[in-house]
Amino acid sequence: MNFCSLILTHGRTYIVYSFQRSFIAALAVLLSLLSISVPAVADDIAIIANSKFPLSAISAEDVSDLYLGKVRELTGAGVVKVVDQSASSAIKGEFAQKVLNKTLSQLNAYWSVRIFTGHGVPPLSLSDERTTKEWIANNPEGIAYVLAKNVDKSVKVLLIVH
Repeated sequence: MNFCSLILTHGRTYIVYSFQRSFIAALAVLLSLLSISVPAVADDIAIIANSKFPLSAISAEDVSDLYLGKVRELTGAGVVKVVDQSASSAIKGEFAQKVLNKTLSQLNAYWSVRIFTGHGVPPLSLSDERTTKEWIANNPEGIAYVLAKNVDKSVKVLLIVH
């Protein structure tokens, strides 16, 4: 159980380290943890609308209510159509967590219950941000979300979620 031993040979003293397997295993785990890259800080999410959308801002609570099918209309805007990103996109998980306060699994379970009980269907899901921005540009009553760094002049930003 000693970490080192002294050996006397021909008048010289040698120090021999005999590391225990647990120590080596702990060292290997520590080194592997140090080599794990820290994920980049998540990007901001922009809630976007058509440039003709009547509102200039929206609350995160209103966005959540729209995306969870709790409301379909907003005061001052009338009926609002929301579009979602595909389940395979990284932004959908971020959006669900930051705005809807749900994991993707929780969101899928939520919509399964809503569909089964006849209380609604999930928003239309589009394949990528380019398609989403094109849809918004052609639908004055639409709201969607994209990475804030990908916003261009074809859409209006209603809210930035950090």
